[in-house]
Amino acid sequence: MVCLYFSLLSSFLFPIFRVLAVHCCRAPMLEINSNQNDR
Repeated sequence: MVCLYFSLLSSFLFPIFRVLAVHCCRAPMLEINSNQNDR
């Protein structure tokens, strides 16, 4: 029962962490692109 709960929890949380990681990695790139566009 506990293993099932942890597997469900990880399956729900992993995509969230992955989206957060992609967002955190993409945000500085967007800022650099916007700075280059301002010049």
